[in-house]
Amino acid sequence: MRCLYAAIEYAPSATLRDDAIKHVRDPLMFRSITQLCDSTNWDENANIGAKYIRVMRNILKLPPDQGTESVDNLMHYELIAIVIQKVLSQIIDKMKKDIQLTERDQVTIYEMSLTFFVVIQ
Repeated sequence: MRCLYAAIEYAPSATLRDDAIKHVRDPLMFRSITQLCDSTNWDENANIGAKYIRVMRNILKLPPDQGTESVDNLMHYELIAIVIQKVLSQIIDKMKKDIQLTERDQVTIYEMSLTFFVVIQ
């Protein structure tokens, strides 16, 4: 996840950044990344959920020259919604049991909030 994040956020040029986003948007790559993270059960110690959402938030952003989302990318939204539900359910379970939230949990909530903001935009 760190490598994907670095390829997008710290790309040396806008073209390379767009290429990285395009490759992650590819349905096969997108599903593979999601399955790999899911195989860890969204490990809270490694904060996989927050890292995944941070990377995928870039995938959800529409390019300025594109007015609407293509129907092909709706699968991405569905998978991200499922991930958000899984990761937040772990945090909600802690809250129900009166377990104090860790800094990782707070980072996850922050990343989720930013992602919701992108979706609303």
